[in-house]
Amino acid sequence: IAVLPFGRMDLSDRFSNLGDAIPAEIISSLARLRWLRVIARESSFRFRGDTVDLTGLRTVLGAGFCLSGRVELVAGRLAVSVDLVDTRSGSLIWSEHFERAIDDLHAIRADIVTAVIGALDLQIPLAEAALARTKPVEHLDAWGAYHLGLSHMYRFNGHDNAIAAGLFKRATDLDPGFATAYAARSFATHQEVAQAYKNDHDRILPEARRLAERAVELDPFDPFANMVMGRATLLSDMPDDGWFWYDRSTHLSPSFAKGYYSRGIVDMLAGRTMLARQGLDTAMGLSPMDPLLGIMLTAKALTYMVDGDFSAARDWASRSVRVNQAHYLVIVTTALVCQLAGDSAEAARWALHLRALRPDATISPYLKVLHFADEALRVRVRGVLSGLGIPD
Repeated sequence: IAVLPFGRMDLSDRFSNLGDAIPAEIISSLARLRWLRVIARESSFRFRGDTVDLTGLRTVLGAGFCLSGRVELVAGRLAVSVDLVDTRSGSLIWSEHFERAIDDLHAIRADIVTAVIGALDLQIPLAEAALARTKPVEHLDAWGAYHLGLSHMYRFNGHDNAIAAGLFKRATDLDPGFATAYAARSFATHQEVAQAYKNDHDRILPEARRLAERAVELDPFDPFANMVMGRATLLSDMPDDGWFWYDRSTHLSPSFAKGYYSRGIVDMLAGRTMLARQGLDTAMGLSPMDPLLGIMLTAKALTYMVDGDFSAARDWASRSVRVNQAHYLVIVTTALVCQLAGDSAEAARWALHLRALRPDATISPYLKVLHFADEALRVRVRGVLSGLGIPD
């Protein structure tokens, strides 16, 4: 991606540097994503002007994507418009307009940069996956296979997860140094247990850890690689052991929503519910359209369940199933907290939905993933789910 200097309209001397300062901050933040090659500002800023030269960006810089923008003052408010364009097709991938009061310039810049990074972290993979779908699998390069794999992994069913794992393996076979693809392989392998697709835990969990270790070995600065290293401990009896890796992932990339979400899960399991909600809110704020949004909302529901506030837990779980009705943990949690809140009819409805969607679903994988530190809570959860007709 090439991030160009933003055009400036009606800016006073005080704000005249924003056209360069905001895209420069975006470049620095994007570089932390690791899976994305970001053209240095010394090269991309040479393409300065009112007209974007897509051919030049593609042929001279090798950029598949271009982010351009415009900064202006409108009635005393700072307005920033940004466009993401595919240089290969010339198509507009994503566009957004930000408008903020001018009182705190530093906060405005940080807010805009964070929003742009979160959006690009979603929009570029979506665009690459759409392009990859137009090609036979055997013609995909490592980059295309990786992004097509992501689109399957987030469908939350065993069939698509297996397709994703195969595409990620193709990516690492074609490019053995592709750290983020190894991290994705670990994530997909982890889901085989977390989503109860397979029960061969003794084989699956060491494989998920091996792939995560390989990802970190190849690129210790990749936030995704660090995050999956933490997830490798989640299915043990000591999920708190992963906090170091989650914190490291967000230190490497402060806009990495999945790192905050993963740390929030661990804090929730340990009973640190206020801290968990802070992390989960940060994750959802950074990536409000994240494919994991449903499970993020579920995790927030569970923080209230741990606190004993079953009414609030039910409310948050109801939001989660409006976002995702395919994820095993989302459905089971909704049935669980509705029953705890005294809403037996709604609990039965979601237990029936689970049996229709996943006839093989049992309680054990749920408590394997969500190993609550409070043993009495684990016992109660098992009893409630058993009462809803979910076998052990």
